[in-house]
Amino acid sequence: MKTVFIIIGIMLIVGLSYLFYFGRQASHDDPVYVEYHEVQRGPFISSISSTGKIISRKVETVKSTSYGIILDAGYQNLSDVKKNSAIARIRLDDRELQKKQQQLKLAEIDLQLLQEQRIQGEELFQAKAISERELKEMNIREYKQGVYVQDIKEEMADKAIIASFDGVIMNKKFNHLDRVFSGTELFTLIDVHDICVELPIFQQDINKVIVGQNVILTSNIFNGQRQGVITEISTLADQSSSQSYRQNAAVTFNVYSSLTILPDDQILFGSNVDAKIILAEIDNAMSIPLETILYRDNGKIVYVIENEHAIEKIVETGHYNDDFSEIISGLSEQEKVITRGNLDVENGTKVATQKTAIQIKQRSNLTPFFR
Repeated sequence: MKTVFIIIGIMLIVGLSYLFYFGRQASHDDPVYVEYHEVQRGPFISSISSTGKIISRKVETVKSTSYGIILDAGYQNLSDVKKNSAIARIRLDDRELQKKQQQLKLAEIDLQLLQEQRIQGEELFQAKAISERELKEMNIREYKQGVYVQDIKEEMADKAIIASFDGVIMNKKFNHLDRVFSGTELFTLIDVHDICVELPIFQQDINKVIVGQNVILTSNIFNGQRQGVITEISTLADQSSSQSYRQNAAVTFNVYSSLTILPDDQILFGSNVDAKIILAEIDNAMSIPLETILYRDNGKIVYVIENEHAIEKIVETGHYNDDFSEIISGLSEQEKVITRGNLDVENGTKVATQKTAIQIKQRSNLTPFFR
């Protein structure tokens, strides 16, 4: 009986091994279905994409300079103001004003006494009854008391909140007769004639951006595209991205692009703007989709289709944009590089093909690992 079980076990092992071997052979012979892109030459634009926001280069947060009751001059959010216009005034409340009035009254009495003493001192000096030094001390005391009286009057007077430049009021935070303290934020003043687009650029790309590069700007707040130019590059990492870096997020640096505003544009500060920073323009470059390039220990590779098989080739890349990479060496025109399915093949894999319909996609949030 034991011998029968041993024979049955051996037969099962042989049968399973047979099925496994020939099953693998059959699956190995089945082609992997892939899509491909045909390598071509033509004009190539290398660019970096980013989404930024419209800001003003000249922004001032206006704060209260003293304690009191604020008297609104009637300006509202989005109101245009001229330089030196009084936006509001701050007046002491009745209780503080009464204190200052009493303080002023006593200070003026003291000043009058000092003035009388100085006049008497001048007469005594003429009579040589006091020295010149004593007379000077009287003058100094009178002068200091006069300054003190003037300071009290200034403290009692309304304090005007003045616009320091032509601009637009934003983020108004007070109402008429509100009580405010020294340092209370009142509103933001923005110069609408000096606006730009602030664009975050990843750390690995910031060295490619230089002042003077052209920028193509797109936003739903203006029709079509606008041309801009990089005017400034920050040398300090954005604080919010630096904080994110501690959480293993990408660090960014801000760059600034000019923006031409037309009369009909309704510009809203903080509005999003999509941008392409033009790094280089090449008249005749060979390029392939980014998704075809893989990273291996021996470098960057692609799979090309030869005689219905996937063949691995090492490539050298150059400039890139959101969708394509320039190929310096490793490929020839008309070769078919595998796009979809390149992760499912290896060198020598049999493939069945279909040409990829290349569509340019929005990939501004993609950072290819092989750059």
